[in-house]
Amino acid sequence: MSHMVKIDLEVKDLSALKSACKRLGMEFVENQKTARYWGGTATCDHAIRVQGVEWEIGVKRDREVYILEADFWGFESEMKEAVDSLKQMYAVEVAKKTARMKGYSVKELRKEDGTILLRITVGR
Repeated sequence: MSHMVKIDLEVKDLSALKSACKRLGMEFVENQKTARYWGGTATCDHAIRVQGVEWEIGVKRDREVYILEADFWGFESEMKEAVDSLKQMYAVEVAKKTARMKGYSVKELRKEDGTILLRITVGR
């Protein structure tokens, strides 16, 4: 039997999550109240659609943070790759936003192995 499972990520900045989705070619659907999974639909506040995956990632508000839930059944490798990429890109977007808010300049470098490096510079 399939079910939604909690993804190990607490989202404190919804705009950073939206930016991460956009950069990864995922569609953030604001105010979508259900997310599709193998067993039907689950309640959520927003949803994320992943290209090539029938199920959606649910985004639920839990007090001061958002939690993500997804069903991996039938799309294990695709959903795992999407979730891993989303976690990485969310962290990148939060770090860049935080640095820029402090007046630092940020340069993003991507290595051949997929690693993302941020060069944060104080001053000009």
